[in-house]
Amino acid sequence: MAYIKMKPIKRTVKKSIEYILDPVKMGDETLVFTHHVNKELAALEFSMTRDDYLRQNPNKHNGNENRAYHIVQSHMKHDNVTPEMALEVAKKTIKDYTQDYAYVIAVHTDKDHLHTHIIMNAYAHNGKKKLNTYRSVDKLLEISNKHCLEFGLSTSTLKKKQPEHVQAKRQYYNAKYKTSHRTKMKHLIDEMIDISKDFDEFIDNIQNAGVKVKVRGGLSFLLPDAKQPIRLSSLKDENYDTVEALQKRVEEKDTTKILENQVEKPPVEPFKVSQIRVQSKPKWINYYSRDYWRRKSDNLASISRIAKMLSHMRTNNIKEIADYTTIAKSIQKEMKAAQNQIRKLEKEYDRLEDIYKNVDTDKQEGIVEEMKAIRAQIRPLDQQYKLNIQKQAELTQFKQMFETQKAVSRKRKHQRGLLE
Repeated sequence: MAYIKMKPIKRTVKKSIEYILDPVKMGDETLVFTHHVNKELAALEFSMTRDDYLRQNPNKHNGNENRAYHIVQSHMKHDNVTPEMALEVAKKTIKDYTQDYAYVIAVHTDKDHLHTHIIMNAYAHNGKKKLNTYRSVDKLLEISNKHCLEFGLSTSTLKKKQPEHVQAKRQYYNAKYKTSHRTKMKHLIDEMIDISKDFDEFIDNIQNAGVKVKVRGGLSFLLPDAKQPIRLSSLKDENYDTVEALQKRVEEKDTTKILENQVEKPPVEPFKVSQIRVQSKPKWINYYSRDYWRRKSDNLASISRIAKMLSHMRTNNIKEIADYTTIAKSIQKEMKAAQNQIRKLEKEYDRLEDIYKNVDTDKQEGIVEEMKAIRAQIRPLDQQYKLNIQKQAELTQFKQMFETQKAVSRKRKHQRGLLE
């Protein structure tokens, strides 16, 4: 029986590869297999593939993305799996899963049960796409089961059964929160509409049911077992979310549904329809409204953008649109030069990689040092390229703001001239 586990690697790609290639844990150095990568330079080549992808997709970089994935395939002791068999099962499993991503496979024999480690790059070796891991464990386990059957090994289920205490807890919360307050409010509104002759009576019936009615900021209802009032607008249903919709339902309903022998209702304060009509221009400001804080946030963001634009204009001595064109050309020139230099260094790296595969073991160490030196030269050029992309995006934004401001200024001057 083979279990599959998969976890992302965000920072420690090199340490993870060194861990699975530990000769003490493997016991036999031949129990290793690689795809589109050398085992000695795997971490370096993973990093180069990632940089190539981010150069082509600069907007996808957030600093916290998954750089690789660590997959563990564990076999049960009673299956009598040999190390060679475990390696073969892992090779077939990962080959059926993907061939677009580089990976390193190593079999560990230091435990009672054999298990295989796979470090797979999160970026395709052509640098054009990133791995989507949605339901990857289920897919890997399904493939693993297929190849385990080929070798006469037992299979494992796709989903583990949850412990009893977890199931009991889930059942408790499902029963407790089965019906939401908004659903209860909708049912109550339907019931009160059926027994009300007009809208005033509908409000009275709602209050008699123990529901508090609030008017400020729009009509809202507070259920006895709720902590917060429910606004009509939050019901998100055209039959409930406005006062006008409720009034229309009360007026157009079938009068035969009104209960004949209604219990005498206790006296309540008169509630006028005019009190709950939403004014088109309210005189007060609702400081608890999301719209208010969103508008305030937008205003602050607009002020911040204008301040950045003015600072940018002073720093670069910009007075006309042509100045933006000049700066943009210089940035593009720097980006092209950096890109050409990176391509030359990458060609040199590929040349050394071909030599590395065909030379004796005693000469490989010197070639590895040269390849690391090339990688050290590529890194600052790559960072400068990304920085220039950000500068170019900011420059385009500032140029649009500058053009908009100029257009507004011309319009104001034209209006002033007409008035004079």
